Amino acid sequence: MATIYMNRGIWYITASYDKQRLTRSLRTKDKQVAKKLKPLIELELLEELTGVITRRRNLPFDEIVHRYLSAEHNWTSKTKELNSYILNAHVSGKPLPSQPTTKAIHTRVINICWNWALKNRLIKKAYKIEGDTKGETRSRVLSKNELNKLFNNISDDQFNKFVRFAYYTGARSGEIRRISKENVFNE
Repeated sequence: MATIYMNRGIWYITASYDKQRLTRSLRTKDKQVAKKLKPLIELELLEELTGVITRRRNLPFDEIVHRYLSAEHNWTSKTKELNSYILNAHVSGKPLPSQPTTKAIHTRVINICWNWALKNRLIKKAYKIEGDTKGETRSRVLSKNELNKLFNNISDDQFNKFVRFAYYTGARSGEIRRISKENVFNE
């Protein structure tokens, strides 16, 4: 049995069989049209789910993104949020960022989505973005003058120790705050 539902103004159909689910956009905003398309698309989905037909389709990227983001990936909420932002920005035609590392992250997420679509037989060919997927390391070193200002102008002794510890270890604030005193101060 398949059901139709609306998402962002577009009607979709979803069908499941044997713990597998397929969803497809009906590419209409009209409920009456969606109801008329339902039997035909339902049959196609059930044929695919039962293995009667196996075929690669050429779904549009927006549909691939919808399916990819709806699939179970064991992502954290922040990873899902980032991937959703990147993929939806790409679908809407937003250009890739100019900063090399951010651009590499966007490229990597978009290409992973294309690979997932290939693996799941949703497309015949992936249109992956060429280029760097690693990015550049950013290095910001304080000058001697900046470092002296930093250490000499902090009057609170405890906070000065905190800043020095953070600077010399490279630890983040939250990491430092989670260290117990027993692990830092001996006796």
